[in-house]
Amino acid sequence: MAKDSEPMVPSTVKDLANALSVQNKLSNQVWLVLVVFSALIILPAPNKVSEHNGDPCQAECACTGTETSGKDPASKGGEASKMDNETTTRKIPGLGDVPSRLFDIAAYFILCALTIYFCQALAQAINIHRKAHSVIDNLEKNNTNMIDISRQYLENLSVPAFTRTVSLPNLLEESCFKVLSLPYYIVLRGAALFVVLGLPTYALWIGYEKIFFEPTTEIDFGIWGIGSFVGMVTLLALIHVWWEEFRQTSRKLEECYGIKLWRTTV
Repeated sequence: MAKDSEPMVPSTVKDLANALSVQNKLSNQVWLVLVVFSALIILPAPNKVSEHNGDPCQAECACTGTETSGKDPASKGGEASKMDNETTTRKIPGLGDVPSRLFDIAAYFILCALTIYFCQALAQAINIHRKAHSVIDNLEKNNTNMIDISRQYLENLSVPAFTRTVSLPNLLEESCFKVLSLPYYIVLRGAALFVVLGLPTYALWIGYEKIFFEPTTEIDFGIWGIGSFVGMVTLLALIHVWWEEFRQTSRKLEECYGIKLWRTTV
């Protein structure tokens, strides 16, 4: 009898919860791949290889600082000053040693493509989340019980994204630590956004710096122009997602805690 008295959640809300789960899964998977490329760019691990006239140095050579039979320190210094070039490589599984310059350029553009794709997936998830709440708000404006149950259904039965942190604070709402729910949500939300969006933002800057700002780098103006344009587009996408996540935080603070950061609902 009790089950018959409970309001039924509309099928529209269930469909939106499923759609939100699909987008959250996609954004989570893309972010995990994005983390790998970000780590490859941020972590410096080149293997230095010196070359004379395009030929690798021998094990005992003046430029390596090791003793060579029949040669005094003065001759070593002279030979070291004649070294034509010095390259660095990275060992890539399946590809062997790859020049670091080529690796950095490829990793930078792949990072940009993955970041834009991640921003698109996250933006779609945010849009579906807003649409779902808009539908819930217009279900039955006089039936607050229906609205609350529909919101709980949406939050609890949809797959969470890495940036969604409302579930843990909601548990405190039903305990004696209810007063800690708000600061707990703010801390969790800030930490999630700092990691999820801050890491690719930082990696984007490091990748650009490695290609164009290092003293030993010879700048190719064609690559510089393309890299700068793609980097700017990627940065704009990240800034846009940062802003949209901030708006989501504002909405959640108003909806759950009655705190208005804006004069109008965002």
